[in-house]
Amino acid sequence: MKEEEIYYYGSYDVTTNNIKRKYNLATTNKMDYIIIALNQAGYNVHLISPSYVIEKRYIYDQVRTKYINSLTTLTLLC
Repeated sequence: MKEEEIYYYGSYDVTTNNIKRKYNLATTNKMDYIIIALNQAGYNVHLISPSYVIEKRYIYDQVRTKYINSLTTLTLLC
């Protein structure tokens, strides 16, 4: 396992999230492919996503970090 962590910035969210966010599914699928390739190469990936909440009742949902798998972390900024 490599010690390096790659920061990946892009509009991303997991499809199982119960709070609706603005993101593009095609972009997410492409990012998933790249993340899997980086994980298989032994890199930790830290996703930073500016995708924002589109439901008014969750508008104040602040920065949140989720663990997608043991090598991938997602930080939602908005």
